Amino acid sequence: MLNEWAKTSAAVSTPKDWFKDQFAHQPIWTFLSKLDIAVGLFQGSGDVNVPIAGVRKLEETARKAGKTKMEFHYFDNLDHSLNIIEYFFRGTLPAGHKAIFEFIKEQTVKK
Repeated sequence: MLNEWAKTSAAVSTPKDWFKDQFAHQPIWTFLSKLDIAVGLFQGSGDVNVPIAGVRKLEETARKAGKTKMEFHYFDNLDHSLNIIEYFFRGTLPAGHKAIFEFIKEQTVKK
């Protein structure tokens, strides 16, 4: 049923049982809590797919757990894609994507 919805409403085709697999995943904290590496999380306030309140709750959980290598970045009025469409129309990266590349650079440059 969801595969058909995705095909007709979102114009995407998903592999068989993709939604079933997605809903079977453990909460993201179950995975993140085990990590001891730098993790960047980037969230737009206009994201209707992933509510910002859930990300803020995840940030609070990470802070309480002492996960100092996790960085949370929030961007006003950016959507789920962090407004990447701006790049294709204007040729400039939106703030969220600039932050992602800066995060990657900080993690990969030898100190």
